[in-house]
Amino acid sequence: MSTIIETLGKNGETKSSIFYVKENIIKPEEFISEVKLFLAKQNSYLDEFILILQHNFYAPWRQEEEKICIYYLFERERENSSYYVSSIYPSNVFYTFNEGSVESSKKGKLLQICKVTITEFEEKKLFKELKQNIFIKNKNNCFQPDNLFKFIPINILKPWGQEIWFTGVEKRGVAKVIPVDGDISIPIPWIFQALPSTLLGKQFEERQLILVKILEPISEKVYGDLYYELHTEKNEVYVVTKINSPSGKIKYGVNPEKLKTYTSKSVFKKELLTVIKEYENIRKKIDAYFDNFRIAEGISLNEPILPNKIKEWQKKIPLEDVNEEEEKRKKMDSFAGYLDLDLADVIQVPILVPHALQHGVTVVEFQTPTYERLILSFAQKVLTQENWDTDKAVDIMQLATPQKTNLKILSKDEVYTEEVVCHFNEFRASRITLEANKNVNLPTIEFYKILFHLSGKLIINVSKLNGEKIRHEIAPGECIFIPANLEFSLQASNEKCILLMCIPN
Repeated sequence: MSTIIETLGKNGETKSSIFYVKENIIKPEEFISEVKLFLAKQNSYLDEFILILQHNFYAPWRQEEEKICIYYLFERERENSSYYVSSIYPSNVFYTFNEGSVESSKKGKLLQICKVTITEFEEKKLFKELKQNIFIKNKNNCFQPDNLFKFIPINILKPWGQEIWFTGVEKRGVAKVIPVDGDISIPIPWIFQALPSTLLGKQFEERQLILVKILEPISEKVYGDLYYELHTEKNEVYVVTKINSPSGKIKYGVNPEKLKTYTSKSVFKKELLTVIKEYENIRKKIDAYFDNFRIAEGISLNEPILPNKIKEWQKKIPLEDVNEEEEKRKKMDSFAGYLDLDLADVIQVPILVPHALQHGVTVVEFQTPTYERLILSFAQKVLTQENWDTDKAVDIMQLATPQKTNLKILSKDEVYTEEVVCHFNEFRASRITLEANKNVNLPTIEFYKILFHLSGKLIINVSKLNGEKIRHEIAPGECIFIPANLEFSLQASNEKCILLMCIPN
């Protein structure tokens, strides 16, 4: 095996190298460990080095493999002289030097680490040029494992309004991420492919991020009401952030008074199934009219339509069908329970409980990152599937009755209050209220956190591995990734701050 110590540590000056890997590295973080072990065995005098490698992985939003180049900057730790990643720059563009690409340069020498061929470039000029262009000029857009990241959401249109995904990654779209002070975003998986265990924590390196999104229904009745659905696997929790209607509501479980009028739960379910099926028939009839109008106007059959257009079309269909739809919808809805909502209310939605956020109520949602659901009913055309799942959903649904979630206080003093928002098998979340001009140090843990800032001027103070202290101002509505093992504190300025903190289990 080749060694590198013969060219290092001379003349007492800073020593640096570039290591370039041409072949695809399946698990970059494991390979990094091997590189550091190799250097330790060689008693390397390197003060810093750059590792460039290629990585292919499956990209669900593209339904194909994605190829990226990852640039890592390593520095020595002061205390134990081991190397750590101080900066990462994932890109789909391979850096090109003035003298030609890294790949075509003939100045490098070959090393073998774990049967992988590495080309080492020792020229100072080459190292300085790469460090300058990638990690210094572009500093704000390089990710530091000991600093914060900010999620950049993607808007997903729905028949009832829109979802705003902060951590969603799937076929319909992918949210992005930037260093907290950066301005160029990348798809979320790029950075977590680069250093999964360090950023997420060892036990969560192969799990998807907790799904964080905003549900933003339009304010018009019926048109802004979500699907009446339930889940068999994923738990959800909503926190109300805005109400843009005369009264905010969520359809939740079943009507307790109506349930009392039936001799048994099975009889109630049988009648509920009947009235939903009756509504589904007229719903499909009206949707067929609308599909013909879509075709005539060159609109896709699965494209969300604005309420004004639907109202325009509705005037063109038989009045008796319009009246029948309204009558059967009201009869169907009389079986459902409803819960009145206020700002800052928290609603936990366990599995098997049917629910539907109603028009004009905007919420932040944390949920298990799975995309299953069973639709009982919907007052518009469902664009993502041809038929409802009523039979199965009614069969397994829990006949829960509406009730608000009372938050348990975890901690309360003159500085801050922390309340339990939810504690599911997959994750837990809390609401933190930090009093004006106060500061709190939260415990460092071995896995990541996601912070969603609700109100007030929040400052997060970060202590980096090299001893540097960094201060970040976080605006309401921003969603922040806090890497595993990060040392940080929360500070409120001259007004109270309210935020949500979510942690995987």
